[in-house]
Amino acid sequence: MIGWEPPRRLVLRHGGLVAGEGTWTLTPEPGGTRFVWTEDVRLRVPVVGEAAASAVRAGAPVVDAAGRPGLRGAVIASGPAAPVIASTSC
Repeated sequence: MIGWEPPRRLVLRHGGLVAGEGTWTLTPEPGGTRFVWTEDVRLRVPVVGEAAASAVRAGAPVVDAAGRPGLRGAVIASGPAAPVIASTSC
C-alpha cells in the first residue's frame, strides 16, 4: 500500500510479473457512493504484455457484464448502509 486517505482513497503498488499501481476511490453521490477501481499496470515481459493487453481489451465487456450484478449487491460503507453505484470502464 502506497497511499491511504480514509475513507476516500486507497493506492496499491503491484510488483513481480505485473508492475504498476491500482487505485480505489470512493466518492459520495446522491443516494450512495461511487466506487471507481483503476489499474495502471504492465507485464514485465513486453511481448506477453501486449498479447495480454489485447486479450483484456477484448474480454473487458464480458468481465464487466459478469461483475456488475455482484457490484450492485455489495455495500461499501462511507456512512450508514450506503448503497453502491457501479461504474466500470476499460
